[in-house]
Amino acid sequence: MIIFFLFLKLGDYWISVTCFLYFIYIYFLYRLKRRSKHFLHLMSYWRSQRSLY
Repeated sequence: MIIFFLFLKLGDYWISVTCFLYFIYIYFLYRLKRRSKHFLHLMSYWRSQRSLY
């Protein structure tokens, strides 16, 4: 969050938004690694649903 506000002060709006989204992406990857079994189950279910059509 501190880095986000620092970039915002510099005026590089898109760089700050990109960094902010990047940190959110890393956070969700961390959450998914903790629930990897559930995530893999969802992915296999989604693939089986796609293969039916």
